[in-house]
Amino acid sequence: MIQLAEQIRRGQISPTEATLEALRRIESLNPRLNAFVTVSPELALAQAAESESRRRRGDGGSLEGVPFAVKD
Repeated sequence: MIQLAEQIRRGQISPTEATLEALRRIESLNPRLNAFVTVSPELALAQAAESESRRRRGDGGSLEGVPFAVKD
């Protein structure tokens, strides 16, 4: 997570690219792992776009743009 945050901060990868990769991995692995009950790709991509806007303005914290999952 720290490495990804650093790559986003340096502009090596965008929050949208990171989110797309996370969604690809979920799609690939979840049928076998059944780790996610609900996946909201449209919402995740919209939030990644908002994150990109915040980063361009210089806003956001050290993990701005890093996708994450919440376990219930």
